[in-house]
This record gives sequence, structure tokens and C-alpha cells, in this order.
Amino acid sequence: MSSTSLTSVLKQLNAELRHLADAVSSVEQTVAGISSRSGGYNGHMVSDLQRIDSIGQTLLALADFSDRLSDLVPGELQVDVNTAVSSLLLSDVASRLRSSTGYVDLAAAAASGEMEIFDF
Repeated sequence: MSSTSLTSVLKQLNAELRHLADAVSSVEQTVAGISSRSGGYNGHMVSDLQRIDSIGQTLLALADFSDRLSDLVPGELQVDVNTAVSSLLLSDVASRLRSSTGYVDLAAAAASGEMEIFDF
């Protein structure tokens, strides 16, 4: 059994959620730009943009929750995350959550070129 501190897992979950919220924000801006250049917004486009915004806000709220939760758990509490991450289809995410070395800065990994976005 490979154990990892629950604090570390929650911090990594926080980083994952914040990274996704940033990506959603970027998609929202792109979709809004495309919509405005294609003749304006209709009710369906506005509704979709509001849903994209809501997803981003929810991701940030969950990130805040996991961050606060990580501050509340005892630092010495160890968990075996292998069972939990075995259901994750994205192996890079599973690997980061399984890591016992602490959290991975996803923005820095992407900037360094070490993050694989598409796996063909």
C-alpha cells in the first residue's frame, strides 16, 4: 500500500480544480469572441455562456472547499489513494493525485512543455 498525506491529495485536488477553472474561463472568452464576431448573441448563446461561467465558478468554489478542508485535516493523516484514482480515466490526473511528493503546479508544467494535452 502506497500512502499519501490527505493534505497533499487535497492540495493537488485544489490545483486541478483551479487549473480547470482557468481553462473554462479561457473557453468562455473564446466562445464569447466567436459569438460576437458571428453576428451577435442569441438566447441560446447567452444561456450557454452563462452555463460556462457557472461551471467555472463552481470549480473555483470546489477548489476553495478542498483548500480549506486541507487546512482542517491532521497533517499526519495518510490515505491510500490507489483505489480512488483507479477509476480515473485520465492517467496524468490520477498520477498527480497519487503523488506523495506534494502538489504539482499545473500552470508551470504547461508552460514548461511537460504537460501532455492530447494523447494520440
